[in-house]
Amino acid sequence: MKKTIYLLLFTCLTVQASAQCVPDPSITIPGVYPPAGSTTDTTAIILPAAQIGVPTNYVTQISVLSDTTVSLFGLTLNVPVDSLSIDSVSGLPPGMTAACDNPRCKWPGGGNGCIELSGTPSSLGVYDIMAYSATRLVFGAILDSTVVTPFVFKFSVVNNIGLPDLASFDFALQPNPASEFVSIQFSESIAAERSYVLIDVLGRTVDAGKIPPSSKLHPIYIGDLKNGHYRLMISGGGEQKSHSLIIAD
Repeated sequence: MKKTIYLLLFTCLTVQASAQCVPDPSITIPGVYPPAGSTTDTTAIILPAAQIGVPTNYVTQISVLSDTTVSLFGLTLNVPVDSLSIDSVSGLPPGMTAACDNPRCKWPGGGNGCIELSGTPSSLGVYDIMAYSATRLVFGAILDSTVVTPFVFKFSVVNNIGLPDLASFDFALQPNPASEFVSIQFSESIAAERSYVLIDVLGRTVDAGKIPPSSKLHPIYIGDLKNGHYRLMISGGGEQKSHSLIIAD
């Protein structure tokens, strides 16, 4: 069967020796299966939020393609995938580590594997995690090539909702309750870029993004979210502040 390369690899970390995770052999469709509660946008996989000072453990399952299509000498060929590996990762939240189910963090074409993210996050913020995967393609004597692919993941570390907020800046959410859009209104224009993350009552990240410098008002579309209570956290420069948000029609 012809396939195109679709590799979304999760890691927030420096890859270490064997983890406790166990590959799930029942997964037969190639791809990446991130932890429950993860969402996606056009640029990244958004992982569930973690709380600062609270032990966290996430397992992502990986099912590797057995073959893919490539263009070679003007021809479209069906080429076997020799192996897939995770070669480098940047953007690790402090206090978190990761390991694969094997020391080399490498899986054969058509095989299954897993990555475990664990630890106790020690710093608030929204982290952009860049993971580089290497897919080796081998086709007889005419092709032995490795495709390196970067992927972006967002991982937020937030305050426990019951703890006081920390920040030297202030903002409000208008309107609140809101239905289609909510605007982040700062007391004065921000000097530097800020990151925001919106989490639901279960701590799952439902939206995340950046607020450009010099902004005093920043709208967010929320029309595709369910009615309920949420919390919006803004961080940057080592500071963090959050406000509750009610979404209601």
